[in-house]
Amino acid sequence: MSKRQRTVYPTRELCHLWAHGSSIDLRNSGGSVFTYGNTIYSYGTHFPMSRRLIVDSQVVFLINPDSYSNTTSGHQSHVRQAIPNGTLSINIDVGLWDQVKKGSSGKGLREYFRLRIKSALSDAHNTRMGYWRRADALSRANRLHGEYKHLHSIFRFRTRKPLDQIPIVDLTESKQKYDEREAIKAEKNKAQSEEWARQNALTLQEKEQEFRDGKQIGYAPFPNPLLRIKGDHVETTMGARVKIEDARRFLKLLPTLSTGHHVDIQIGPYRGVNLGEKTLSIGCHHFTLSEVLRLKKAI
Repeated sequence: MSKRQRTVYPTRELCHLWAHGSSIDLRNSGGSVFTYGNTIYSYGTHFPMSRRLIVDSQVVFLINPDSYSNTTSGHQSHVRQAIPNGTLSINIDVGLWDQVKKGSSGKGLREYFRLRIKSALSDAHNTRMGYWRRADALSRANRLHGEYKHLHSIFRFRTRKPLDQIPIVDLTESKQKYDEREAIKAEKNKAQSEEWARQNALTLQEKEQEFRDGKQIGYAPFPNPLLRIKGDHVETTMGARVKIEDARRFLKLLPTLSTGHHVDIQIGPYRGVNLGEKTLSIGCHHFTLSEVLRLKKAI
């Protein structure tokens, strides 16, 4: 490629000028995006981002579906945004761009679209996938089929063999299962919202009693964490849990401890104890000694 003088523009404006048919070569100030003829590149001719073609007054954009780096992805985004609405733009491997021309045999293009459609239909028939993924795959297959028909009609490829028609894929059962799951989820969300509303209406003392009774508290508004026994564990309002036997061993040890840090003591998964005159810290959890003594009586 011979060197040619290029006019400098900001990246966004450069992409806009190229997409609207600028007849001069363009580049941004750093040279990371530039055009040569009808093609726009990122960082070099090794990565063409898009090619603008005109056939019988119709404009078609070929888009490179690959990515290269975060900055190149940003350049590609600018290019896509610059393409006028309603214009045919098709993601297609760069190696096939030269085949998209009037009178081409079109065999390579037909095979390219056939394989991509086959892959999309495989996903659409896959009952292990969720409804929306299957529906999206079916939509993708139809879009690819339509894109090839557009290309074939505009560039009049010599191949006469059409692509197979997209079969009807029954997604009714998949949609029903999706709707059933969504209905169950909606009921759970409704029940959870009602429970939160009920809890918000309680006084702090009522919430404390519910926690002591073993009920789940959605939000712990207590000024100091509380402790309770539930099953074979000791739980806190902050979500921490240890086995009762671990808590019992520590509570027997507690009267022998002096105030200050005891880094080697471990209670369940929590290591490190800091004993104050009225407070106790275990790991990152802090309690009042009165709450700890309440637990000791319960155990």
